[in-house]
Amino acid sequence: MAARLFPFARAIVDFAVTDTWDPAGTDYRKDEWIGAVYYDYDATDGYLVYRCVKNTGSGAIAAALVVATEAGEVNIDHVDAAGANTAAPRVRGVTIGSIPAGHCGFVVCQGKVTATDSGSAITVNKQIATAAAGDIADATIGTHAVIGSGMAAISAGVTGKVYISVL
Repeated sequence: MAARLFPFARAIVDFAVTDTWDPAGTDYRKDEWIGAVYYDYDATDGYLVYRCVKNTGSGAIAAALVVATEAGEVNIDHVDAAGANTAAPRVRGVTIGSIPAGHCGFVVCQGKVTATDSGSAITVNKQIATAAAGDIADATIGTHAVIGSGMAAISAGVTGKVYISVL
């Protein structure tokens, strides 16, 4: 299925959508697409909501890392890897492919996505928050930093499926 723009995003960006749209690809999007929100259907993970962001950090951001608005940035979709316990409103999503410094790429901001655990195992259905360098960790219920929950148990220091909701 081709990606779809949310109706409210049409005022932000207007482009031709094709069946070759690949959010994990290396076709780094133009700056004017930053902040645009798209949805798509994945046969394994269901409906996913994507956001186009720009890596304004000094290095590449690897796949499966949480990104947040870079400190001091006025554009909320200019991102870098999230730090520990980043407030949920600053979190933009989880990268699905590596985003080189200075380039644009896509993150999943709502739906099931693979994320990297910080080194302490996460139990099934446990709330998650950001840890250092874009990793995830268990979160305390009711904190301002909860960004989703684990879909299954995730062993320490590996990637696993989580449900994220930071739309």
